Amino acid sequence: MLSCSIVFSQDYLDKQPENPEPGKCYAKCVTPDEFKEETISIESVPSYDKLEIIPAVYKTVFAEVILKPSSKKFTNVPAVYKTVVDTVWTKEPYQKITIDDAEFEIIDKEVEVLASRESWVAGEKDPDCPSIDPNDCRIFHYRKDPAVTRNIPISKVKTVTSTQKTKVKGNYRLIKRNVEVSPSTTVVETIPAITEQISRKVVVTDETTRVISVTAEHIDVTKRVLVKKGEMTT
Repeated sequence: MLSCSIVFSQDYLDKQPENPEPGKCYAKCVTPDEFKEETISIESVPSYDKLEIIPAVYKTVFAEVILKPSSKKFTNVPAVYKTVVDTVWTKEPYQKITIDDAEFEIIDKEVEVLASRESWVAGEKDPDCPSIDPNDCRIFHYRKDPAVTRNIPISKVKTVTSTQKTKVKGNYRLIKRNVEVSPSTTVVETIPAITEQISRKVVVTDETTRVISVTAEHIDVTKRVLVKKGEMTT
């Protein structure tokens, strides 16, 4: 919109209209500032890495345990045995991994949402103006408004993801078996061995972790930018 006023101060008399006519009043016109809106992207949550646990892998193996070995039995003097206990692992212990997730803190980031601007503002009517139209006798003032900023909360990594290892106990089985102390004598008789087939789990690969990358998050902020400065023309 175009605004006009009659001003008699020395500052506004620097530029005179060309070929003025006696007895006429001349006005100066103000063109306002032109702005446009721009959208900027602000990183609200940064990218970071998190860890995922890959479980341990086992394989099953079979073993033959001798419960009682072969021996010789004599008719007159039998063999003498004693019982012993063997420990057989059915599941081996392993290192368990626990994850401590990353921690974040919220900080404020100052963003300019409205640029600084300058404009002419219409003031009171000039009391000495002869016109009956109030719009012909406005006194304009030059005003400069500062930029407007806004605090945007964003996340920042405080502590990174870490892991801890703890030992997990395995499973075992106690096997009782007889051990020959002294063989029999006299008549020899062969006694076959007694065995048992057992299965147990053996660690192939221990528990470990893998890295998963999480992308950053952004928010859009709209601000006004000065495109063309307003001016005053005769």
